[in-house]
Amino acid sequence: MTPKPIQAAQRHRSQHEMTLAQPTLRSTGLLVFCWSVAIAVVLVIGQSARVGWLLPVIIAPAPNETRLILLDLDRMLPGPLHGIINPQFDPGMSPDRQTVVYSAEQSTDTFGVGEIVLRDVTTGAEQRLTQDAFPDTSPDWSPDGHHIMFVSLRSFNTDLYLFDLASGATQRLTDAPRPDFDPAWSPDGHTLVYVSYDDENDSDLFLLDPACAGICGQNARQLIDDPGYDLQPTWSPDGQALAFISDRDGDGFQVFLLAGDCLVLNQPCTGAIRRLTDDIAFARFDLVWTPQGELLALVPRARGIDIYRLDVDCAQPQAGCPALSLGSVGG
Repeated sequence: MTPKPIQAAQRHRSQHEMTLAQPTLRSTGLLVFCWSVAIAVVLVIGQSARVGWLLPVIIAPAPNETRLILLDLDRMLPGPLHGIINPQFDPGMSPDRQTVVYSAEQSTDTFGVGEIVLRDVTTGAEQRLTQDAFPDTSPDWSPDGHHIMFVSLRSFNTDLYLFDLASGATQRLTDAPRPDFDPAWSPDGHTLVYVSYDDENDSDLFLLDPACAGICGQNARQLIDDPGYDLQPTWSPDGQALAFISDRDGDGFQVFLLAGDCLVLNQPCTGAIRRLTDDIAFARFDLVWTPQGELLALVPRARGIDIYRLDVDCAQPQAGCPALSLGSVGG
């Protein structure tokens, strides 16, 4: 499983109310009818033209049960996804938004968890990609849709592996004595960021070229070398920034942003790390960027997901800024 030693802290939430003003229409019944038809046509056309940006998330509607739902980041609305599997982990979406990849427990595995599985969004049909006696977790789809990166314990060490969807071949990318996990592709597919433990019992971020031959991790470049745990690196849509979670400041896990030349392979690291939050205080949360470049924190609840928007332009890079509650979806 992907280690995420996130501390719980006191929860702070801001609640907001939205008032919808109802316009008064002074007109004849015919005019009201005409306007109603026109508005309805515009809404239907607008809805049909919007594809939405679907994000698979996991909720737990009952004990020992997990359910995949699709969260539309454009409309902030949940949608159903066929079937329930117990349990599920680390869901991700294909670039064409037609297939979900995730890690699922398989009872035939020696360690009880887990294998990489594909699921068709429309039909619910499944395809199992891996089948071995060791946990395979944390799948992440390449931007071109041809490969899936995942984490496996199959060589008795937690390393990164690359699965070719066309050939079914698997390539081992890292081979270090320390655990490697939390892989994430850059938007252009040329760079992979991941987390690795070091000899000082903390974790840092590394970059490597996933297109290299053999064990790419031998040429990986360390981005950060600071005390504490750095986890869940997440690329911005333009590939110019990297958000991640860290407890480096000693007050629980907060969200930080790294930008600049640090994110370019074979370039000296000159980017500065900025703290984005001052009040993230949840036992567990996930980071996700919207297509418009907004950074969200998703907090799983028993029957849904609480959503917070983070200030990526926070003017307090040392202390961070408050997160804005956008409400909850799911159930």
